[in-house]
Parts: sequence; structure tokens; C-alpha cells
Amino acid sequence: GPCLLGIFLNVLLYGVVLVQAQMYYVRYPGNVLFLLLTSPWVSLLILADSLNTAFNIAWIYMALINNFGNFDILTRANWCEYAVKIYSRGVIATMAQLFYARRIWILIKNCWLIGLIVSTSCVSGLAAIGCTVVVIMRPLFSNLHSSLFMGFGLPWLVSCTICDISIATALSVYLSKQKTGFKRTNSAVTRIIRSTVSNGLLTASFTIGHMVLWLSTPLGIHYIFNYGVVKLYTNSVISSLNSRHDLAARMSAELSEAVINVNVDDVRRSYCRPLHDPDEGLLRHSFTLPAYLRSLPNVCMYVKENRTATKC
Repeated sequence: GPCLLGIFLNVLLYGVVLVQAQMYYVRYPGNVLFLLLTSPWVSLLILADSLNTAFNIAWIYMALINNFGNFDILTRANWCEYAVKIYSRGVIATMAQLFYARRIWILIKNCWLIGLIVSTSCVSGLAAIGCTVVVIMRPLFSNLHSSLFMGFGLPWLVSCTICDISIATALSVYLSKQKTGFKRTNSAVTRIIRSTVSNGLLTASFTIGHMVLWLSTPLGIHYIFNYGVVKLYTNSVISSLNSRHDLAARMSAELSEAVINVNVDDVRRSYCRPLHDPDEGLLRHSFTLPAYLRSLPNVCMYVKENRTATKC
């Protein structure tokens, strides 16, 4: 029962992965450099995710259709089901976590933080491979609570949880420090923080749920979380790439009609120098815009002086 429900969840989330992948490849068709840097990683994630779903479907078909009435098949793990599932989940989670580690290094460049994320991610991936070897050596499901399997399983799940929480915390703290005095910019940063926290905490929550149920009950309820969490990693990576386009379009639309009223007397001379307009006979001012505003089109700037608003 839990395995079947978990595979249903796995296939459902795989559909979301395909939609996100289609949006990703259609959205950036002309950005050659961007696709060269990210597409191989994304393509490998999608390939590993597809293999994971294919092997899950093959096992459940083999167990419930080809071996209908054979209860012995439900007590034994074969390479198609458990070994490949554990291995692919460990690989996908590690790839997603290393993707975020690279992004955090570009933003923060904190060696200790990157060391924590990379080390826990690698420990998680290696422990998952260790679990795969144990399952191949001892294929009975009753051995999943043995000391040998738990010696690899606990480090796998604990390190994976620590890595996910570290990634979500690091990105949230960094982004919260980037807020400015502009309401729309703060709103955009808040949306990014909300997305980052939800992705990180969702994967961590599934991993914790898997670990708690695995340790607390032998009924196999943890399979519901085990089958579903692998798709959350792929979705989080691709959705974070797709959200760039949505966020940029939303900020551009919001700022295209934005009017910033500035009191000239309160502006520092280093940021505002007077310019005389010979055609209109008005005193205009030139501003050095922040980088995030210079990158957005159609930003209307107005200077208010002597009750007259003139465009800069």
C-alpha cells in the first residue's frame, strides 16, 4: 500500500518536472551562454529523474501484475526497485544540492558555509550508494532495520537534512540583507526568500518524515516520503531557474510606470549634478541609478524642484 501510494506521488510530481523542463527550454531558446552553463546539469537531472520514475513503474508492474498473488515478491527487493531507487535518489539530491552550493558561492563566497554544504551533500550521496550496496547484498526488506543498513541510512538522511536546511538558511539570510528602501524591490526580495525557504524546508520535511517513520514503525509508511522527495529536488532546481524570467518580467512591469519623487535639496551632490536645459530653461539633474534599476527598461525618473516636475 505505501509503496503504491508513493509511486503515485512520484509519477504525479514527475509530470510537474516535465512541465517545468518544457518551460525552461522554451523560455531561454536564444540565450546560448546561459543554456551552455546550466542545460547539461538540468538535462542530467531530468534524465536521472526519468530513469527513477521508469524503474519505479517497472517494479510496481512486476510486483502487482506479473507476480499477482505471489507474496514472496513483496518481501524481497530487486535491483529494479530498491537498489536503483536509492542510488538515483542519492545522485539527484546531491546534484541539486551542489547546484545550490555553486549559487551560494557566487553570492556569498563563505568557505566555511560552502564546506558544510558540499561535505554534507557528498556524505549523503556516498551513504546512499552504501545503502544500495547493502540492499544488493541483503535484498530482504526485513534487513532495512538491520544495524548494517542503518549505519548507512542514518548518515544519508541526517546529512541530507542538514544540507537542505543550510542552503535555505544561507540564501534567506543573504537575500534579507539585500532589501533597500524601495517597496517594489523589497517585495521582489520577499518573494525570492519565500520561494527559497519553501523549497528547502519542503525537501527537508520530506526527508525528516521519511527518517522518523522508518525508525519508528516497520510498516513501510516511510515509502510515501521516500518515493516523492526525489522529485522535489529536481523541481526546486528547475523552478528556481524559471522563476528568474517571471520575476524579471514582474519587476519590469511594476517599475515601467513607477515615478520616483526626489527632493533635490536632500540629494547628495555625488549622486546628483545639475544640468541646464537650454531648450526648456529648466534646471534638470542627472542621477546615478542603482544597478538593479539600470538593468530594467522603461523606468521613469522625475525630479521635483520648485513645484515643477521634469523628466531626467
